[in-house]
Amino acid sequence: MKLIQKITIINIGIWGFIFLSVVSLWCFANAGPGSGVRSPALLLSVGSVAALLSAAFIVLPFWIIFKRAGVHPALSILILAPMVNLVMLYIIAFFGPETGAAARTAQEP
Repeated sequence: MKLIQKITIINIGIWGFIFLSVVSLWCFANAGPGSGVRSPALLLSVGSVAALLSAAFIVLPFWIIFKRAGVHPALSILILAPMVNLVMLYIIAFFGPETGAAARTAQEP
């Protein structure tokens, strides 16, 4: 699978995560006494678990991509921030493997 296909799939996952979060918050905000929701705490906990699983599903591939590109893998957590994810993808795409660990090993005699 090409890198652009992987990035596209992951970007769809990011927007799915945002959609799940917004729907969960909307449901929680509308869960009042007359709304028919019996347990808003259950709704909040299920929404939180769904958001955490979605976040893990999104961060894990980027962790591997960043490690292979020679960038510190912990930066993959920044993929969850809306505009920072595009900046990180451009950094990886245009600066390539010449940054980070790959550049240090190439410069050593």
